[in-house]
Amino acid sequence: MKLLKILPITLIIFISGCAAQLGETVQTQPEETATPPAEETPPQLSQDTLQGEVLPQEEPPTVPPLPTAREFTIDADDSGFYIDNKDISLVSVSNGELVKITFNVRTVGTYFGGLDFRGCGQDTPNTKPGASIEIQFTADSTCTITSYWPSSGVVKDNLQIMVS
Repeated sequence: MKLLKILPITLIIFISGCAAQLGETVQTQPEETATPPAEETPPQLSQDTLQGEVLPQEEPPTVPPLPTAREFTIDADDSGFYIDNKDISLVSVSNGELVKITFNVRTVGTYFGGLDFRGCGQDTPNTKPGASIEIQFTADSTCTITSYWPSSGVVKDNLQIMVS
């Protein structure tokens, strides 16, 4: 019961104090003693910033470095894989490298059905003679890409991707 009597009195005192703050007047100096305004104005603080408060500097987000990419353009036909018209059976890459291989299926020496390429986590659709297809993967272990005749699944050749 005492609380009910004290609460209205406390509320009236609180409201009176707030009203007194709103009614305060700003005193100015007389003109002869007034100082001229400074040439530089202080930076404006946002409403969320208290005067004198030091805000922490935001760290720029750290972006992990992208793996380096090794790109190969490899011709393929029913007899093998080629770089610069030289028959190859192996390419070497470093562990963690992004490997991008563009297979160009030759028009001469390739069955009309084309080739598809499987291995190293890849499984390409049928690539017709004269067409190209690109695969990419991150090298984490040595693997083999095999070329096939798409309609029969006959193995045509193997290309080892050696990871060191």
